[in-house]
Amino acid sequence: MLKIKSWGDNKNEDPKKKMLGFKVISFLLVTCTFLFALSINLSANVNIEKIYDDSGNVVKEVYYENESPIYSIQFNYSGNLITKATKYDEKINKTTDDYYFNSGTTYANYANNYTFRNSFTYDGNQLSKITQYDYSINKNVKDYYFKNGATYDNYTNYYATRNTFVYDGNQLSKVTTHDYSISRNVADYYFKAGATYDNYVNYYTTKNEFTYTNGALTKISQYDYSIGRYVTDYYFKAGATYNNYASYYSKKNEFTYSGANKSLYTIKQYDYAVKRYLVVYYFKSGASYSNYASKYSYKLTFTYNSNNTLKDATKYDYDSKQNTVRYVFMANTYFGQNHMNRISETVNLLNSSKVIIPIKSGTVTAVAWYYPPSFGGGWHPGIDLGASNGTPVIAPANGEVLKRGFQNGGYGNYMVTVHQIGSDTYTFIMGHLSRHGTNTKFNQGATIGYVGSTGNSNGPHLHVEVFKHTGQTLATVKSKFNGNDYFGLTYSSNGTCGAGRVCRINPQQFFGLSMGQRFNSTSASGMGIMSIPDEDFYGYDNYLDNVRYLYTSVNFGADAFYDITALNEYKLVIDEIRELEAETEEEAIIKAQLENLFDEKIANLEQIILNLNNSYLTEKDLTINDEILNILYPQTDFD
Repeated sequence: MLKIKSWGDNKNEDPKKKMLGFKVISFLLVTCTFLFALSINLSANVNIEKIYDDSGNVVKEVYYENESPIYSIQFNYSGNLITKATKYDEKINKTTDDYYFNSGTTYANYANNYTFRNSFTYDGNQLSKITQYDYSINKNVKDYYFKNGATYDNYTNYYATRNTFVYDGNQLSKVTTHDYSISRNVADYYFKAGATYDNYVNYYTTKNEFTYTNGALTKISQYDYSIGRYVTDYYFKAGATYNNYASYYSKKNEFTYSGANKSLYTIKQYDYAVKRYLVVYYFKSGASYSNYASKYSYKLTFTYNSNNTLKDATKYDYDSKQNTVRYVFMANTYFGQNHMNRISETVNLLNSSKVIIPIKSGTVTAVAWYYPPSFGGGWHPGIDLGASNGTPVIAPANGEVLKRGFQNGGYGNYMVTVHQIGSDTYTFIMGHLSRHGTNTKFNQGATIGYVGSTGNSNGPHLHVEVFKHTGQTLATVKSKFNGNDYFGLTYSSNGTCGAGRVCRINPQQFFGLSMGQRFNSTSASGMGIMSIPDEDFYGYDNYLDNVRYLYTSVNFGADAFYDITALNEYKLVIDEIRELEAETEEEAIIKAQLENLFDEKIANLEQIILNLNNSYLTEKDLTINDEILNILYPQTDFD
């Protein structure tokens, strides 16, 4: 039974310090209300002492058990209205709770006017935590943590961090951590369904960690508890804060993991300015979120078409510190659409250590630096490689096209290409093309054009000039190229080779060729070509390749001019072709078709030349020529 402790009727007793024995009923009502409000569990031997101020307000209540004080309640007033109640635990000599109230609260009605409560937790003599309870939602809404040295009397100067709890109905949805040392929110935690204040440590889904530089928000790192890994880093433009960052995104890095150990596999970088993924980074074994800066393997940098589809991706290798491959995507390929399985072309961008002759087989018909007397003499800065009209022109090394153009009366259709070969940079002019290729960057051996006889030409051939750019990188040559085909030289000058200079290189020495030589480019050695000697100029593995090789040395196109000498040379080569053996039934059929066409072509040429002494080719001869070429190069579209 609740007992009331009386202090007697001593007149000398302090009138402000007495039990309300004379108002028992009123005291019991008020006390029961207070005990209910504070959820105080008192034993039957608990007595209460009330202390009044001069205005008659209860300023303190002391609770006794077996004559010993167990705790007290101190009331703070503003006039006659209660603003705060502080509970003090007499056993541990610590304040344990502060209660706050709505305006207009009196001692008689405070039980219905709580706003929030701060509950204090101690570690020894130090205050370690304050938990704030909000009576309007009946939930804990904040936890405050403190630095060493905090007490009840000084804690406002010792804040370390604060967790603010956000609820969705009865469920905890978010906790925000504030760091008082930088006066910034530093983390947001999110939870699965079923999370409450009491169990949230078991319900984490993700957290966002906020990084600041000079007070500005620069980064958010998102951690996924389901895999125990950081999954996204967000970066921001200048001016971003915790409250506005959703409008200040700059880019984000998305992390993917693989294997049983969940090693870091890729980082996909998204640019908010263009709303596209621009780079994907790949990593070596053992990479993690904390060490990936030292574990880069390679990266793919993506470019896009105007309709937001992928155009290509360039692969950069971190070990060799250079671009190695360019992937060209099929039409209508989107990022994330299994895009690396939709590659239409792979271009090797590695520097070449060797060169190959830019047509697979043919005959050297003129060399530098002068035309032979039979051609009338005169300056000639390149090498001429005779071949059939439409013969594919192949890249002598990995490289890029700097320029494509047409020069009437000169090169005709021509192109300027640039290549890194070994430690040096070279450029090539290749002229008299029947038509250009379409690729801008290419691997060694890729088709980049087709042999023709455009411009100042007496027959189909490829004219090649070679320039060396000593001490200049490929990137430097590209950046300085202003459309001048000779890079500051004149058509008839060689220039001086030296650091930072450009000069012409003798092309027949460069390729290892000589005047009149028949060649193929099936093997390369060092800076030039290991050319096959004339006495063994055909040595391919199959009949058709041998025919192609022999035929390119004599065939002429639409602008060809024939005389008896040309006809006799043609007959000699055709005789050599006839001696080739077909080893399969399919080759035998091709051999028969070709020989019939050769016979028809020779008869037609003889009629033209013998009857008219000399002449250009007729329409009939060109038709025969096309039929032969269609057999030799069935996949090639000749102009």
